[in-house]
Amino acid sequence: MGARRMPPRCLLRKGTHMLDLSGLMPEARPIVQQVAEVYLKYLSPWFVGLIAHGSAVKGGFIPGCSDVGLQPEVNAIYRSIMPAQKN
Repeated sequence: MGARRMPPRCLLRKGTHMLDLSGLMPEARPIVQQVAEVYLKYLSPWFVGLIAHGSAVKGGFIPGCSDVGLQPEVNAIYRSIMPAQKN
């Protein structure tokens, strides 16, 4: 049997103004809190939500070593004014 895959975790939705860190590993919460505050500071007018995934959600997060998988969701107006990233 394969490893159980954990779904991404929605941390914050527009209008709620409450960051829900309960679904994250306790070790990941401080850095996620800091990053979420930065996203809100700069993306507030276009902000829709913030989704976490990876070891911060499913376990195995190592403070100072693991990356934090966060995906901000923004509305279509923001996406239309930002230049496309080139890979």
